Amino acid sequence: MMKKKLTTFIIACIIGTSIHAGGNTGLGLRISTFSDATDFGITLNHHFARGTTLEGIAEFPNSAVIITGLYEKFHSLTQSHTLFFYYGGGIYIGSGGGATAAGLRGVVGLSYGFKDLPIEIGIDWMPALQITPKIDGSLPIFGLSVRFTF
Repeated sequence: MMKKKLTTFIIACIIGTSIHAGGNTGLGLRISTFSDATDFGITLNHHFARGTTLEGIAEFPNSAVIITGLYEKFHSLTQSHTLFFYYGGGIYIGSGGGATAAGLRGVVGLSYGFKDLPIEIGIDWMPALQITPKIDGSLPIFGLSVRFTF
């Protein structure tokens, strides 16, 4: 049941952002490292006007699924607009092992988009504050994303 919902969510995100495509949308892979584990996932983002971006991340740690939605602000660090600093926050919900958790996430990172290639690479720090089923924090969450832009 969860796999069906996840597949539907990913397809809806791809279709929804493809409508606005034109080099502003990125779809790719993400690797996240925690203090005691590493997991892989899918990342989808869309850059809107005035440096705002919406990003969705689906991660799959240890037979679980974590879905994250983020609102991010991008600021160019170069005149060529290839290197960006970004920050933002959002929410996540995770399910696995018979349990469900939800909470808040922040994000701070750097993103590099190649001028002549449809590739975007990002590194970030994404601390989390779990709210349910109990309050808990996780600070050492670092990630690397590689996206194909269209």
